[in-house]
Amino acid sequence: MPMKTFRTLILALAIAAGSPCHLALSADEFREWNDSSGRKVEAAFAGMDGNNVKLKLRNGSMLPFPLEKLSKADQDWAKEQGAAKPAPSLGLGSKAEAGGWPRGSGLDEAPNATVVEENAAENRYIYRTNNFEFRCDARLGKDVVREFGRIFEGTLMANKELPLGIDPKPEAEGQEYFVAKLYSSPDDYLKDGGIKGSAGIYSRGAKSIKVPLKSLGVRLAGKHYMVEPQTNNDTLIHEITHQMMNHWLRKLPEWYVEGSAMYVASSKYNMGRFTFPKLGQTVKGLEHLSAGKHTIWHLSYLMNITPAQWHAGFGDNPDGTVHRNYSSAIALTYYLCNGDDKGDGAHMIAFMKDIAAGKKWEDAQTEHLIRGRDYAQIEKDLVSTLRKGGITIDFADGPAKTSASQ
Repeated sequence: MPMKTFRTLILALAIAAGSPCHLALSADEFREWNDSSGRKVEAAFAGMDGNNVKLKLRNGSMLPFPLEKLSKADQDWAKEQGAAKPAPSLGLGSKAEAGGWPRGSGLDEAPNATVVEENAAENRYIYRTNNFEFRCDARLGKDVVREFGRIFEGTLMANKELPLGIDPKPEAEGQEYFVAKLYSSPDDYLKDGGIKGSAGIYSRGAKSIKVPLKSLGVRLAGKHYMVEPQTNNDTLIHEITHQMMNHWLRKLPEWYVEGSAMYVASSKYNMGRFTFPKLGQTVKGLEHLSAGKHTIWHLSYLMNITPAQWHAGFGDNPDGTVHRNYSSAIALTYYLCNGDDKGDGAHMIAFMKDIAAGKKWEDAQTEHLIRGRDYAQIEKDLVSTLRKGGITIDFADGPAKTSASQ
């Protein structure tokens, strides 16, 4: 079997297993591997996992491959590498332990795309990239899907690379792909639950993200669709991040449900690559918190805000209360990831680790994020952190009818 076929076989196994996408390695870390039947593939050694060798392919996919099915020479080489330098896990906390918060993540090239179905009679078209299934009412073609697929696969990778143990998985048990529903008509998007003027929404009930094609830069040119890169993908990245964190949403405090999505959306994005916000430089403009002066909620209200309190603002004063909800959430999230204590996100990592182990967020927050400090102390430190990014912060009490005021 030629190298290309062997590579395709491995990739197919990785996709079928739901293997997540990781940061692509540089070319000098790749080598040629041979299996016991003489088939070949180029991949990078990513460590040992029991009796399996972890192989990273050039498209970023990774999967365990049975050591015994490799050639004797490759078995010996892998054992030597594994013994000499165990590869650190990309799971919970590994990046902070290795030297701090990651700088970013990204795809080196557009993801592969396949055509699953193109049914003109029923206006049903289905395409897939490594981790996403796109369902559309118009024929796009795999080349178009490959191009806009960068933002979806890149956002998944960004969430995976943050050392918080998020480990994105599709919503339903047995579901192999995240589902994205795409609409050629803005009216059809609105009829199916989309929000007017929005770039997309994540629907927990439908277990999918819903996106009008125009938000992906896809437009009809004659009889064919083409992709024009968007200048601002923040809102779409925000919603994709909600989908990546679907298994966490009901376990997290409301300020962090939104703050986590805004943090990823606030990263600098370019063609599938993300550069995370960095302390000590003027930020790109955190989502809902650009450089300048802002007033956010006192932390005594924000850190205890309930979903009902959060959503009540949409009916009262969406230009005031709602905006302050979001700007407060990203301010606190940015501080906890980049400024709290040593600025390495260690306490956020511990917070997420405890929640993953079953601890209630209120208890994990008290233990790891508050840590015996009063709210005034944390606010003072938050102000100092945001000032380094060119942001001046004042505080206000929460709405009177729901406030847990100081």
